[in-house]
Amino acid sequence: VIADKDVDAVVVVTPDHWHTVPTLMAIDAGKDVYCEKPLCATIEEANTLRDKIKSSKQVYQSGTMQRSGKYFQEAVDMIQKGYIGKVGRVECWNNDWSKVEGIGNPTDPKPDWLDWDRYIGWTPKVEYNKNRYIYNFRWFTDYSGGKITDWGTHLLDIAIWAMGQDKDIKTVTGAGGNFVLKDNRTTPDTLDVVWEFEDYSLSFSNRAWNPDWVEKSPGHGIFFHGTLGSMRVDRKGYQVFPFRDNGGCEPVLKNDAAEGDMNNGHWANFADCVRSRQAPICNIDVAYRTALICLTGKCAYLSGAKLKWDPKTVKFTGGDAEGVKIANEWAYRPYQNGWSLKAPYFEGWKA
Repeated sequence: VIADKDVDAVVVVTPDHWHTVPTLMAIDAGKDVYCEKPLCATIEEANTLRDKIKSSKQVYQSGTMQRSGKYFQEAVDMIQKGYIGKVGRVECWNNDWSKVEGIGNPTDPKPDWLDWDRYIGWTPKVEYNKNRYIYNFRWFTDYSGGKITDWGTHLLDIAIWAMGQDKDIKTVTGAGGNFVLKDNRTTPDTLDVVWEFEDYSLSFSNRAWNPDWVEKSPGHGIFFHGTLGSMRVDRKGYQVFPFRDNGGCEPVLKNDAAEGDMNNGHWANFADCVRSRQAPICNIDVAYRTALICLTGKCAYLSGAKLKWDPKTVKFTGGDAEGVKIANEWAYRPYQNGWSLKAPYFEGWKA
């Protein structure tokens, strides 16, 4: 596909740790790219992708399709216009039932058709385990970040869009662990992360063992808390909860999933931009900022410390010394097994 001159655009739908190299190869070959979220698996990969794509003439669209959803667009517009006043706190959450307890203990026999070495690629060599393969690769820090880079990418993307995506992180801290599910996952089944910005705080919360059933919740959402009221937004719609003793805003309820179709609009936006050569709604600048949020959260959790973030060096620079070291090691994990972030990406590569 990469070598085919008749192919103008490619779609990357591989596991998270295999988003970067296929995208780089496609860009090198002059192809436009639609890549599923998240952008990548490490901050070094994010830097490399941003620099490569911005120096090219190619169109890049990230699969964070909520930005193409009518209700998310309306909610963001209301937040930015001050409908609920000055927002000082944003809460994102995702609670579901991703229980795979017991799977993968002990190691399972590898299917004959699977090239396991190619699958693990640049990550540490481990024996085959079906839990590390599709779909459950998400629960292993070698390949992903768990829910914070999975569902968190969708939710945190909308949060920073509404609040100003170019605002820099000041500090980040994460807490949680594997408290309920007893399997071989290495990402937490319970997680809380908080980022501090200059003028607001942002949080992401997840439990992977107890879905939301309150008020027919879809199990995920974003709460914006302002000086005149609060707004909840999710894939079913949005709702404004004004303060009863403050007449600054009126209650609003929009709840019709049929009007909130995101996927078709997102694909159409990419196709239109392939033709027009305009920047799509989730271009590399958008995807990069969202990736920084999610990946700093992952690294902070793994460090076990509250950390300061330096946007100029794109590294953790303050806080517990050991925590800073651990976080930066995860942020800039080296490629292994002959793989590289520079072309040809793998010596002796054969497609």
